[in-house]
Amino acid sequence: MKLLKYEYPAEYLELPEKRKIILKKWISVNLSPRKTINKSYSSYGLSDLLKRDINEYFSNDEFKGAMLDLGYRIEDPSAMNWYFGISKSSIDALWKRIYM
Repeated sequence: MKLLKYEYPAEYLELPEKRKIILKKWISVNLSPRKTINKSYSSYGLSDLLKRDINEYFSNDEFKGAMLDLGYRIEDPSAMNWYFGISKSSIDALWKRIYM
């Protein structure tokens, strides 16, 4: 199987290492990968959940870069908002924790 290589968003590449660590740790703790793309939440929606959870803002492009770094599958890298291979149960659990 050939691995696809994507170009990292410039905003992510310019992000200080300390902020990259915070972002990737949050993703690792709260989201679980799956093979198929989940269209429930885009990169924009997920970055909003992140902001609501830790009260710290990360841009859509910073979030997309971190997901690439962590090896998540994406759909249509030319789109403004990306969809990823993320388990529905991890998104549901996160949503419930934040909003309920």
